[in-house]
Amino acid sequence: MRRAGRWVAPLIGLVVFFGAWELLVRVFDVRTFVLLRPSTIFSELLHNPGFYWRNGFFWVKLGLFGLIFALELAPMITFIRVRTALARGAALPEFPLGAYRRMNSGEVALVVAIVFVAAFMARGAWLF
Repeated sequence: MRRAGRWVAPLIGLVVFFGAWELLVRVFDVRTFVLLRPSTIFSELLHNPGFYWRNGFFWVKLGLFGLIFALELAPMITFIRVRTALARGAALPEFPLGAYRRMNSGEVALVVAIVFVAAFMARGAWLF
């Protein structure tokens, strides 16, 4: 039962999030150039996947997201270890705070790069 709860709760959260997004865009008649409906986004991904497969900047953007995830693994694991130690009342594990600060700065730079790459991607700048 607990194992199923780990997957069911996030799925319900996603359904509620996308449902609320869709509802708010429809109810308040938000213009398409301001905010697309999730159903429009999913329909575009379903009916025109070639744009994404052939777009080099799309793959660069995915790679940057992967790099951010890889950089964040060590701090996430440390955070989990600290929470576990606090719950048990044990001594906190040591961690290199300076290195984590540098990683954070690198992640911020990568997020900024993702914004620029996404802009080029949307313009179809590197199609193959």
